[in-house]
Amino acid sequence: MTNRRYANRAIALSMLAAGLGLAQGALAFTCEVPGVGYPTIQSALDDADCEIIGVANGTYTENLTIARGVVLTGSSRSRTIIDGGGLAPVIRVEGGNVAFIDNLTATNGFNDVDGGGVDVGSQGVAVLNNVRLTGNVARAGGGAYAGSATLYVTDSLVDNNVGGGLSVPVGSGANLLVVRNTAVINNTDSSPAAVFADNLSMLDSIVSGNQGDDGVLFFEGVVERSEVSNNLIDSGLCAVRSFRDGTIRFSTVAHNVARITGGVCNGGRLTIANSTITNNTGLQEGGGLGQTVPGAEIVTSVQFSTIADNEGPLGDAITVAVGRIVLQGSIVAGTTPGEVCRSIGGSGIVSLGDNVGTDDSCSLMQGDLENVGDAGLAALGDNGGPTPTRALLADSPALDSVVGDTCPARDQRGVVRPQGEACDAGAYEAD
Repeated sequence: MTNRRYANRAIALSMLAAGLGLAQGALAFTCEVPGVGYPTIQSALDDADCEIIGVANGTYTENLTIARGVVLTGSSRSRTIIDGGGLAPVIRVEGGNVAFIDNLTATNGFNDVDGGGVDVGSQGVAVLNNVRLTGNVARAGGGAYAGSATLYVTDSLVDNNVGGGLSVPVGSGANLLVVRNTAVINNTDSSPAAVFADNLSMLDSIVSGNQGDDGVLFFEGVVERSEVSNNLIDSGLCAVRSFRDGTIRFSTVAHNVARITGGVCNGGRLTIANSTITNNTGLQEGGGLGQTVPGAEIVTSVQFSTIADNEGPLGDAITVAVGRIVLQGSIVAGTTPGEVCRSIGGSGIVSLGDNVGTDDSCSLMQGDLENVGDAGLAALGDNGGPTPTRALLADSPALDSVVGDTCPARDQRGVVRPQGEACDAGAYEAD
């Protein structure tokens, strides 16, 4: 039996499967739930002939087990609801299988270990497209968990889960978390409250309003064109923590509060490029960017970024306790003269030139603009582009301040550099 309501979405998901090398050819046979012979979603999952399962609008109180490759697609994300009844995970993808789950809500799942909404077994793959994971509970990965497995989350909403939002931690096998155009909001946990992944690719997404004890974004990988804002970290190190090799680019970290460093901290090798870190609060150490996690070869490279108006007792913008932080073409601004940067250990701050600092605490050098007093920044706002930025005012010393051709091709918004006689320092190029 086939139904055109599901045809276009199923074809698209089938093409994705083929493109990933996870399936051969297009999936073709559709079973409808509820329908003749399929009173429940699980009854269709148990029929190997049902390659695509189309689920009509309604609330289904089920705990699903997917033990084969399948496409499961609802009629409407807001009206096709699978309720786990608070008994077990809403959807369990058994190890080694590939599942495409689309256009539905998974809620009220429970797991006393990991994975409340969706739980992916070892070497499994789950693609979640246009789904909502909400109101689920687990020890970790309240929204979704993949242990030694792969999880794709696109065009989705992960909200109000206990045990965190998405978790793909260090494992013995392949681990990958891909997040695209997704909001991870209002989740809580005692560990990373929103996203935890040791192999992360995040693009065009927002992490906001989460609360936890050990940060909200704990990652190794790439965060691009994304926003981390308005999160509360009760006792952890910082809002965004890179623990080995990480990259943050074209992104904004703003209005977060944490016990140690309000914005970003690094325990490995981290590159921050064309990004804005602003209005964060660290209660014990730095406000914006901190390097306080012990380890060998701890290096943060900050390129053409804006770190401004953060607050912390040991440095408003930057605090270095281990390793070194390297600055190039960036704005480092604070509210407390003499306390914008603080080096309390390690190799401190190294300048590669073309930086703008509002005081003389950041170890800037010849070729930098130091002690400018006011960096000339507008408030954080929508200035075009995928993430909020801080525009340069007409009298900003950062305007046309970069000497030579060291600047990147575009600013955080995607605007071509330079727009004037020379490139501007920081994440924003005045146009």
